[in-house]
Amino acid sequence: MNLSPEFPQPPGANGVEERPWGGDPRVWAGAFMLWLLFYAATAYLLEVLSVFVIFAVVFTGLAGLAVSGLAWKRQGSRRAVLSIIIILAAWCVWIYAPVRDLGMWVRYYIEVTHYQEALAALTARHEPRCHAEERCGFDAGPPPRAVFSWGGLGDNWLGVVVDPTGTIADVERNRAAFGGRLLGCRPLGKVAFLCSFT
Repeated sequence: MNLSPEFPQPPGANGVEERPWGGDPRVWAGAFMLWLLFYAATAYLLEVLSVFVIFAVVFTGLAGLAVSGLAWKRQGSRRAVLSIIIILAAWCVWIYAPVRDLGMWVRYYIEVTHYQEALAALTARHEPRCHAEERCGFDAGPPPRAVFSWGGLGDNWLGVVVDPTGTIADVERNRAAFGGRLLGCRPLGKVAFLCSFT
């Protein structure tokens, strides 16, 4: 079909706008951000799957940069430039900020009042109310301790241990704890520890 010079030529060979190779750069940037947020929110729970999640983050980030770079080179798209900036900025945050611990700290501070109540009871040598309400585990000791389960996979689970003495961090001396085998602990404060059990 011949069009007169007065009419603009339709985009693409068939009158359809050509899409950039690999799709819309914004989709890749969005996928990268979603994987990054998922990793930040769940990394403390996904010890086994963290390698898969890291691979997904890296893959979507690199693919997003490739698609955005090609779109920018071929079309000079401002959306592509924006996608590149978003991905690079998010990657810098992921590398240089404690993103892996973000979900852990958010959950800890949401539930910190429960840990403080348990600590007050343990310090007074009373059974914590959370144990009677089946919201935590209790070890009369000595020393007395409480644990708040954060869930897990199979026989492996995580929990916040409230220990007024702080000695739970000595894994060799506390191998048997709360009906399981203590694998390790990391401090969340002077008397609170995120511990893994099996």
